This record gives sequence, C-alpha cells and structure tokens, in this order.
Amino acid sequence: MEVKGICNICGNVGILHTCRLCGRLVCGECYIPAAGLCRICYKKPGRRIKNINDKDMLINLFKEKNVVKFGNFTLSSGKKSNYYINVKGAITYPKILKILTNIIVKKIKDLDIQKIAGPAVGAIPIITAVSLKANIPFVIIRKKKKKYGTSKLVEGDLSKNDKVVVIEDVTTTGNSLLRSIRIIEDAGAKVERAIVVVDRGEGAIEKFKKEGIKLDVILTADELMD
Repeated sequence: MEVKGICNICGNVGILHTCRLCGRLVCGECYIPAAGLCRICYKKPGRRIKNINDKDMLINLFKEKNVVKFGNFTLSSGKKSNYYINVKGAITYPKILKILTNIIVKKIKDLDIQKIAGPAVGAIPIITAVSLKANIPFVIIRKKKKKYGTSKLVEGDLSKNDKVVVIEDVTTTGNSLLRSIRIIEDAGAKVERAIVVVDRGEGAIEKFKKEGIKLDVILTADELMD
C-alpha cells in the first residue's frame, strides 16, 4: 500500500519508502530502491549494506514498481482474487529483467540442458534474456495452435531427448505451467526443472511435488507483500 507524507530527509511531500537500515520514511528522490536504503545510509561508511543479493534487489525493485495490484481480478487459472502480481509489467524495465536473468542463470549454470522454454506471452522476455546470457537456445510454448503457417504449439527447434528448463512468470495452481511441461514432454524432450518468478502459494508447489517435478520458486507473494 502506498503511503504519502513528508520525507524525513528533504522535506518534500510524496510517496514514502522505508529505509530498511535506519527506518526513515523518505521520498523517491532520497531512496535507493535496489538497496532498500535511504541515500544517507547508502552513502555512510560502515552502515551501508554492500553485499545486498540479487533476490533482495529484485524484491525491492518489484515493490518500487508496485508489482502487486489490489482490486478484483480473474486469474489465468479462472480463480477470483483481490490482488494481481504484474510480473509482465515489471520485467519491461531493463534493470529488473537483468537482475532476474542473473538469478535464473545462476540456478541453471550447472544443469546439462539444451533448451530454455516458456509460455507465451509472459515468459517470452525472460526466456529471451536468459537465452542470450546463458547462450542456450529457447523455444516458445503457444496457448493454442495457429490456424496458419506451421500450426505448431512449440515455436523453435525442439529436438527429441533435449533436456529443457521451463520458466513461468507467476504460478497459482500450477496448471498452466504443467500444461507447458506436458507439451514439451509430448514432443519427446525431457523437462529437467521448472522455474517460476513468483508463486502465489495456492497449491502449485504441492502439485509439483506430487508430479515429481522440481519447481524452483524465486519469490513468493508473501515476500512481496511484507
């Protein structure tokens, strides 16, 4: 929830952010979102947190961009919800996409994989960025076959016995991600791991455990609403 008031540093009125080191309420001009610190703590020797990790930076930037929207929404799963996690909008910012890409590449660097995969359209920017950084080709999973051209469900060069990592932006029940995995497997490839940027905590993790598929969750909805 946005809080408006007077900045404890410059005195300007606007949306305030809390410094996670000193607790000051400061405006956007006096706040370093990637660090979660006010500019005083960020610059002060001995107090600055120098080694903030990529996950914390991602959380701070997601919060800065108000990735969690409150209201009345219908999710892709068909469920009704009073909040929506807009990862698709957040990853249009280069800094956020870069940090997210770094996190994913670190997770897959020791895996023997031949393809990165993700469903259209939410995962396309992510799998493209990961493909470029990791130098691994990607394939796109369509929601339905085209009525023209090749009429494929999978766009890209997916070969039989390819080992694949499937990436999704948000999971609720996990059904959408499982559908993508089934399409990959039906093509004769093997899914080594599934990665989701944000899990809403509504059954996806439990479902994947039952299916025997490793689901790697980068962030949870709770972490974005703390």
